[in-house]
Amino acid sequence: GADPLNKGSSPFGISALKHIESVTLADEFLVNEKVDIESINSALLSEACSARLIGSLGWTDEARKEALASWLQEMEIAPREATSDGKVHYNGNLARAALMCYNVVDGTRDSGADSSLLRVMYQGQKKEPLILN
Repeated sequence: GADPLNKGSSPFGISALKHIESVTLADEFLVNEKVDIESINSALLSEACSARLIGSLGWTDEARKEALASWLQEMEIAPREATSDGKVHYNGNLARAALMCYNVVDGTRDSGADSSLLRVMYQGQKKEPLILN
């Protein structure tokens, strides 16, 4: 059987597509059930943002709530409105993958980012002294 400790090359322990599909289901649930993001506790909020590669350990709950609300607006709410007439196609998996990639790149510039490696990679491009916290 599969070894759950051997995550292979995926940072999620599952394939990237499976991860995106699970995020899609969660996004659909949050929007369909009209979950009030303000009511999500800190641990669940952190988990939801982490799954979408949003933010870092240094982010406040308020910043996470704002970022998650923006994510849902861009990934679920706006596309539903834009495709409601059936004339426009929306590839949610591609959109989520692109936004997750953006979030990773954005995290390299965040001094409070979870990963020192990301910051080192970004700082290395700036040709300045490397600072590891």
